[in-house]
Amino acid sequence: MWSSSRPFCRAFAKQWSSWRAFVPPNRTAFWKIAYFGLATFFFVAAAWKRFSLPQYPLANSDVGFLWPALIKLSGGAFEHIQGLNFLYPGMVYLALRIWTDFRAISAIQHLLGLIAGVLFLASWSRLADFFPKPRLNRVGHEAIGLVGASIYLLSYGPVSFEMRIRSDAVCMFFQMLVFWFVVEFFYHRVVFVNLRMATLYGIGVAISSFVLASLKPSFTLVALFVVAPVIWLTLTAKKNFTGKLAFFSVSLPIILTLTLTEHFFRRDDQSVKMFLPKTLFAIHAKIIHAQMDDDLRNGDTNIYPREWLQVVCDDLGTEIQRTKRSFACSWI
Repeated sequence: MWSSSRPFCRAFAKQWSSWRAFVPPNRTAFWKIAYFGLATFFFVAAAWKRFSLPQYPLANSDVGFLWPALIKLSGGAFEHIQGLNFLYPGMVYLALRIWTDFRAISAIQHLLGLIAGVLFLASWSRLADFFPKPRLNRVGHEAIGLVGASIYLLSYGPVSFEMRIRSDAVCMFFQMLVFWFVVEFFYHRVVFVNLRMATLYGIGVAISSFVLASLKPSFTLVALFVVAPVIWLTLTAKKNFTGKLAFFSVSLPIILTLTLTEHFFRRDDQSVKMFLPKTLFAIHAKIIHAQMDDDLRNGDTNIYPREWLQVVCDDLGTEIQRTKRSFACSWI
């Protein structure tokens, strides 16, 4: 019996040795198949998670994101409301103008959210090319990128933002777009020098950073931090006069056009003029009330009539106490 099974054992051993010889050289190919398979699974799951929900977007108290589009679609003029930049309301208007369905807003924002995941994976994969002799091999690096992408794609936070009518819904897309442009710019400017491609990606960094800061002013400092080294590396590039000319002749007109358009729309928006004074007054209301109360006690009322100052001080103190009570009730 053993002698009869010898040919089978020799054949199996020969086949096994051929398989072992085949696997190591093709380990990278196997990982690529597994990588794209896992990435596809995550994106399909993320798309199902987004589009299986009711697609009607959620509006909130910030009517400036929606009302300009509704006023324009009702036959009026596109208005600048609550001091909000025109870019996101303009996107809402175009979506409703083309598809005449509020669900198009959520669908577009979900698609941009999925594209943000693609940009993250592309940027993370490119970062591995910055290190000629990395401590972590390429498989481990890309595995970490898959984990990060899965956390973003399958989280409820981004989905919740994408269901709302506000600029936060598209900020993640523009953040990832800026990140991708920056990574590609530094790669083609420092690692694998290609000044033509670096100029194109630099233009993308400048424009996308400006759009991100316009959509969400809290990102202005980040945008400046990102654009500054790009401009410096573009200006210091040797024998690249054409690239410098292309960078400024393309990015500056677009940024200037967006700035002038925003200035045109906001010229009649009273909230733009009142936002900063009202905010400063609200922040320093206690200090102002304390100063008025101190002036009344010391008799230092030469600038304003004492009766008027007393009424204003009492009213301000009443409003401060009312605000305290309302916030205390909201936390209960």
